[in-house]
Amino acid sequence: MLSPVRKMFDEISERYDFLNHTLSCFRDIAWRRACCRELKKYNSGSNLLDLCGGTGDFAKTYRKFFKNIQLAILGDFSYGMLKCSQKKNVGAIPLQLDASFGFWRVSSNFRILFSTESF
Repeated sequence: MLSPVRKMFDEISERYDFLNHTLSCFRDIAWRRACCRELKKYNSGSNLLDLCGGTGDFAKTYRKFFKNIQLAILGDFSYGMLKCSQKKNVGAIPLQLDASFGFWRVSSNFRILFSTESF
């Protein structure tokens, strides 16, 4: 059974970007750019792990700032949001998170798959 939050995001996924831009008065775009500018000061940008990444707008912006990105993973618990990200060609591997087990389960899986400080 889907959680109410996951169900809601699945239902609005096709309209999420429009709603996000409108309700934030397009500040979401400026925030992503500012975040990437700040990150550029501290890391090389070779990998990205974007948890709760929604439709992938951050991953897409990140790719514009970090041209040498080798691996991008976009995780979200909403299948609808991940499906929208694939339509936008954000260049990230989609990973559906299991919200019923929380992030601890995902974190332990990543420790197995990736070495320390991979992201």
